[in-house]
Amino acid sequence: MKKNILFLSIVFLGFNFILVSFVYGFGVTPPYVNNEVLTPGSHFESTVYLSQGEPLSDAMAEVTIDAPEIEKWITIKQGKNFIMPKGERLVPMTVVIDVP
Repeated sequence: MKKNILFLSIVFLGFNFILVSFVYGFGVTPPYVNNEVLTPGSHFESTVYLSQGEPLSDAMAEVTIDAPEIEKWITIKQGKNFIMPKGERLVPMTVVIDVP
């Protein structure tokens, strides 16, 4: 892996969503985290929005990071399990990357 270029794409989109009740439609915007200039010691944050079509009840989101070689560098500010609240169509999720 090149030290001065790190391409993160679809890092955490191995999402598994456990829905408390039926949700009509689901989306992720943008569907990736991308940064081509991370170097050792870099800190990077990106907000991704999770959307629900009809948020009639709370839904549990479980995040799975599908990047084994850099998984230790990545954290989700909200935690790997969090509630998408009833009535909220857009729920922000902050991805933090700290390169050792």
